[in-house]
Amino acid sequence: MKLTLIGRPDVQAIQTQPTYVAFRMQGQEPGSLPKGLPPVPGRQPITWLVVIALRQWSRVQASLAAHADDKLIVEGQPVVAGDGTHVLLVQSCVSMLQQRAQKAARQPAAGETPWILAHASLGSCLL
Repeated sequence: MKLTLIGRPDVQAIQTQPTYVAFRMQGQEPGSLPKGLPPVPGRQPITWLVVIALRQWSRVQASLAAHADDKLIVEGQPVVAGDGTHVLLVQSCVSMLQQRAQKAARQPAAGETPWILAHASLGSCLL
């Protein structure tokens, strides 16, 4: 099972270790559920201890520091520790601003037709 959290960690609460970084993030309340399912009991969001490899953290740290409105998208394996702490072992991490920039770089500029589409009609002429 994978779990995705979106949010911003409290900068003062980030604990840096030699190989990883740990901080807490709060999950969001579940949205509307499919018809027929019972309501979620309590409806209290869960606070997760997020553990992320230092290498992954270094890729997003500067963006978070530079942009107060930036958020993290972390995805990983959820586990419950023996003391009941909800822990998310992060497998992938990206900042929302970095993700938007990557997406914009992959898409052609407005009004610009990708080369493959512009020249697709030439294929029948060359045969």
